[in-house]
Amino acid sequence: MAQVNLKQVLPTTPTSRLQFSPHTIGVVIAGAVNRVYVVNAQRGQWLRVEPQSMGARAMVLVFDPQGKQLVGLGNGARPWEYQLPASGDYYVLASSGPTNHRYHFVLTVFTEGMFLFGFLLRNTAHVSGTESLL
Repeated sequence: MAQVNLKQVLPTTPTSRLQFSPHTIGVVIAGAVNRVYVVNAQRGQWLRVEPQSMGARAMVLVFDPQGKQLVGLGNGARPWEYQLPASGDYYVLASSGPTNHRYHFVLTVFTEGMFLFGFLLRNTAHVSGTESLL
């Protein structure tokens, strides 16, 4: 998967800041338009991206607070987890590709020991990729 320059993407791509309630650790995101999701997380927390259903050209890319691409996930990708080395805004680019392929994935931020079976399902919000979360 090709590297993407976040600084070139941000000015032309709609952006939504994800803010979780105290009892929510994640969000289900689905859509068919390019959008950057910004999530503020703390050093030591875990970020997990789990592709559920990705169109042939859809992908999800994760960037650290400095804009360095950490991972790119496409159709058939396995869930990805990463312990955050620094606090700050992390960027998740949901890309529908050149022909607006649909994407559907779960994004969670949690602390070690918090990710228990069933906890994620009870504490995940559902969001349309076309809604504004600001």
